[in-house]
Amino acid sequence: MTRRTSLEDLPNELLDDIISHLPDLESSPKKFTSLYALSQTNKRLRVLSLPFLFRDLSINYAHWWIPVVDYFMTEGKQNAPYVRSIRFLTYRNLVLGHLVPFIAIGSQARGRLVFPNLRSFECFGDLPRSTRRFRVDLPNKDLRHLTLVYQCSRLFPPVEHLPQLKSLHILLSPPRLDNCVCPNCLKPSTSLFSGPYNSISRLSIEANEFATWPTSIWKSLQFPNLKVFSCRDLGDDCVYPVYAFVQRHSKLLQVNVAFKDKALRLEGLIKLIQGTGKWEVPDGADIPPRVLASGPNDALDVAEFVHYGGAFPSYPDDIPGPRIVFPEFGFIREPIRMERPSRRGLLTPQYKTTALALRLVADIHGIDSLSEHFPDVEEVRLESYTTWSDSFRSWTTSIAAHFGKWKRLRKFAFGCVSPDDWVWPSDGVRAASSVTPILDAIAPPADFTYNYRGIGLTLAVLKALEGASIVDRIKARIQTEFPGIPPPDENDSSILTRCWRDLHHDQVKETISLLFESCPSLEEVDWYLPGCCDAYEEYDGYSIWKWKIRPGSPKSIVGNFIYYDRRLTHRLFDTLVGEELEYVQQLRERGLY
Repeated sequence: MTRRTSLEDLPNELLDDIISHLPDLESSPKKFTSLYALSQTNKRLRVLSLPFLFRDLSINYAHWWIPVVDYFMTEGKQNAPYVRSIRFLTYRNLVLGHLVPFIAIGSQARGRLVFPNLRSFECFGDLPRSTRRFRVDLPNKDLRHLTLVYQCSRLFPPVEHLPQLKSLHILLSPPRLDNCVCPNCLKPSTSLFSGPYNSISRLSIEANEFATWPTSIWKSLQFPNLKVFSCRDLGDDCVYPVYAFVQRHSKLLQVNVAFKDKALRLEGLIKLIQGTGKWEVPDGADIPPRVLASGPNDALDVAEFVHYGGAFPSYPDDIPGPRIVFPEFGFIREPIRMERPSRRGLLTPQYKTTALALRLVADIHGIDSLSEHFPDVEEVRLESYTTWSDSFRSWTTSIAAHFGKWKRLRKFAFGCVSPDDWVWPSDGVRAASSVTPILDAIAPPADFTYNYRGIGLTLAVLKALEGASIVDRIKARIQTEFPGIPPPDENDSSILTRCWRDLHHDQVKETISLLFESCPSLEEVDWYLPGCCDAYEEYDGYSIWKWKIRPGSPKSIVGNFIYYDRRLTHRLFDTLVGEELEYVQQLRERGLY
């Protein structure tokens, strides 16, 4: 009979590998995880599990910081070398409807925490003033990832003392001396160090209307090995310097840009991607008018920015071509030839586009030209809330007509108007016989949550607001017309959205199939359904309807409707591509975005 082997009989190397695969649920307290339970079993397993238990520290709430400090400065001091990453989560400071995160790890610290093997440090949040007597030192030269709220509007963070830093994420914030200070280890120096920052390959910068950088910083910074760059919500004075920054970094392959009040024309984006633009404003001139240039090759370089207000930007009538403009865009490019980078641009394209993301703010009838200018794209993400089609089918059909020109397209994602803004074939039929008109108006998520100031619309809430009789009629209708849905729970906020899904499933599937049929290489289509936005730019819930080719059947598709019942401080659709898109989606899963 074969002797049974217990866990204790395994060598440390194998146990170490097993423990490394145990799930460490970030949303749960450590004491409820499998790692913690294993660490309490015996001395041997405790020694093996502690490095994994302390590997990632997430400070979810401000009042947790003091116990963490007390532990690592006293009985847990020997566990500090196990810490590889520290993450402070977001705390919302509502200022004029904007999310303004701050860092508050005081420079006047009486205590000092040292983590010698720290690789990642992220701080998105605001810690109370009482916690600032302690300080986290970042002397480790092996730090790879750094996220910080930076309050100096004149200098770049002096990170030159971190020679192994690969990823830098900066949240620009206006100085608030009564509340927040920069970490002591990143105190601004008296002079600007412009680099070169040879180790940094990923740079992400987020600003707000109160904090931005002057053009002098953009003109001097040097990142010889930068591959991923993202900047969000920068001021208009940074438009030309940012594009010149992209132009002179020849190794830059992933770019995501968003400005407040400046929209870029399609012609300008093509030049930016290909490396053929001239991104310099003449000395002594304001943003130049379209007539400033002397020839057709120069005209686009000085006239592609269109100041817009409201829903539609202005557009010069004498500029030919498709009228596609956007304040946000992202692209991934691959080099097709390498020449010396130049601020003044090159004559021949240096790159081809493999992924594209656009937030469109105007009529997009010229969208068919995208396939002509970007024939090699594998992923396209489009966001447009302009109502230029009266139905979902006509909107999708107009796009599908041009999908066949893309021979390599694999993923397509789009966010558009609320489904209530379209006419659905079932509306006229059902409205005549409906005993509960409110159910006919449902769109995912329920649009009338806005009327209740963010209260998730459940049948229980509706009963309290409108009375029991309307809820009884809704229940009866759900049971009659949606037999696939179980008896409704009055506290289930997704029940009405699921009714809308079942009501329109066949129509949406048939329409989405047009996209797959017109583009044989297409594998995935994601439809982002917008929630309701209140006066503070927060959104009540959101939905994504994902469609994929059914395994083993290239002519059949299957949909997965995902509904999230929580409020967002940003739009659901991310006009991003590449690593930055993955990073933001991870932050959202952790409730940080």
